[in-house]
Amino acid sequence: MKQFYHRTESLALVIAVGALSLTSCIDDNYDLSDIDTTTEVKVNDLTIPINFKEIYLDKIIDLDTSNPDAVIKIETIDGKKYYCFSKGGSFDANPKSIDKVHAPAPDHIESSTIHISTNASLPAGKGMRKAQGAETDEYLEYEITPYSTEFTYKVGEGNNPKVDGAIQSIADVRFDETAPMVMTMKFHSDLIAEKASHVELYDVVINVPAGAIANFGDIEAKDGKITIPHLSSTTGEIELKIDLTGLNFVTAENPEGKKVVDGKFDFQEEVGVESGRFLVYPDDGFTLADLPGEIDFTTVYDMSAFTVSMFSGVFDYAIDFDEVDAFNLTDIPQFLRGGETNVILADPRLTLEVNSPVAEYGLECVAGLTLTAERSNGSSHSEILEKFLLGNESVMQFHLLAPKESYDGLPVGTKIYYTPFPGLSTILSGDGLPDKVRVDFKSPMEPKPRVMGMAKNFPLGKSLEQVHGDYKFSAPLALANGSVICYTTTVDGWNDEDVDAIAISNVKVTARATSTIPAGAKVFVRPIDVNGEIIPLSNAATAYATLNPLAQDQEISIELTGDIRHLDGIYVEAIVDQFDGETLSPDFTIKVSDLRASVTGSYTKKL
Repeated sequence: MKQFYHRTESLALVIAVGALSLTSCIDDNYDLSDIDTTTEVKVNDLTIPINFKEIYLDKIIDLDTSNPDAVIKIETIDGKKYYCFSKGGSFDANPKSIDKVHAPAPDHIESSTIHISTNASLPAGKGMRKAQGAETDEYLEYEITPYSTEFTYKVGEGNNPKVDGAIQSIADVRFDETAPMVMTMKFHSDLIAEKASHVELYDVVINVPAGAIANFGDIEAKDGKITIPHLSSTTGEIELKIDLTGLNFVTAENPEGKKVVDGKFDFQEEVGVESGRFLVYPDDGFTLADLPGEIDFTTVYDMSAFTVSMFSGVFDYAIDFDEVDAFNLTDIPQFLRGGETNVILADPRLTLEVNSPVAEYGLECVAGLTLTAERSNGSSHSEILEKFLLGNESVMQFHLLAPKESYDGLPVGTKIYYTPFPGLSTILSGDGLPDKVRVDFKSPMEPKPRVMGMAKNFPLGKSLEQVHGDYKFSAPLALANGSVICYTTTVDGWNDEDVDAIAISNVKVTARATSTIPAGAKVFVRPIDVNGEIIPLSNAATAYATLNPLAQDQEISIELTGDIRHLDGIYVEAIVDQFDGETLSPDFTIKVSDLRASVTGSYTKKL
């Protein structure tokens, strides 16, 4: 039997004295069968001593630490444990290849015909030089004066393939080894074709297209010119071919080179001859006198089709990222799921470790980022980072996206690119936690991640290394003011024959409380019956005590009023609702000690 104590006398003593008084007044000869032997004793402040243990938050929040997909974890920061939102994963983009640029040969190039005369520096234009294969050592020399013609490549026109849309402008190009640009020039004069046994060109200076990387055998172009010491032919016609391996389109007027519009651009230039000497050796039956002093000197041109396999210029193309798996918040502790809970993230960080296959070409990647919190009621809200850059300084990069710049705990000795992202703190905010958070590498400003910048020696027709990376989103959890966490416990097993006989009208609970929670709380106490049900109170609205933040041995007192019968214990509930962005820790505790329950009512017993 439980021990109850009155201020000066025990309840058992009261009952015994009452029984003794009753029996001393009754004669043994009387029939007592009709006498009511039930007695009622008034109970005033009968005290029940109770030991009440500490309540630990980490006992209430049951986390499955073995679940690799859990997003709520306990992490140690600066030696203290905190509840943290933590999610990691990987992402990939499809490999990218930019098509080679194919340019068809110009439809038509006008030939050049100039009227040239014998060299006045020679007597009557005559010379004495034995040409290889010539019948005579006499020749007539003509001086070549400057002339040129134009050609135009129309790239991307008609049925010809367009330039890949990623290429915005072309600064310079390198031609595919299997399809370079070849410039062919054929020189002849109809007047001397039948009279010459042999013709030669000496010191001929060819003007190649501006910005061309060109060569004739081992002779390379300098300042747009190639000087060829000697050419000869026994047919009366001399042909030469100049190979062009690259072109530079940059000029003072167009510092970015050729603009590409709708996959098309025109390349127009001039080629021709600046100077040279044309020597004619007469054939058998002809003398120098038979050769005219002036002739028409004609040049026929041909420019081949070409293919560009490497280019430098302005680049801009979208990256097709695979969809990133959403954060499914399936393991969230129940205490965080309340509709009044407004979770904020303290010092959140989104870190990205990602390769940049285009960095070696001087390009950077720009992307937006949208985090969307979705709830089961159909509502959602998004936090948007309009754009951030993957720089062009290294192939593998480490990025920090966060409301504030802090590098604690991040890799030492690694260059970290920081981008402010204030919205991270509130992605979980709202009426209760979301069911999932969707991650998209896009924003209104940047609908798709894209590669951009001034490319240097970018290879065409070749798949680049796949963009891939790892991410981690982590932050200690905190609660906004007005969020609610309930700490509960039940103390029961009080009921026995004597307790059950008390009709209680008032219970006064006193205790001392200590809290390590930096938020205030309301402590409610409710009586429970032998069935574990809460007994209704007449003063339920006011039957609570207020506990201060970080309370130390604070005295609390609560009175419970009502028709309290079959008492078996109490249910204690501490509601913490005065958070102000405080970080949550599993070390938060509420300790209640020296708890006393004193009851007032009547004890009714049949003797």
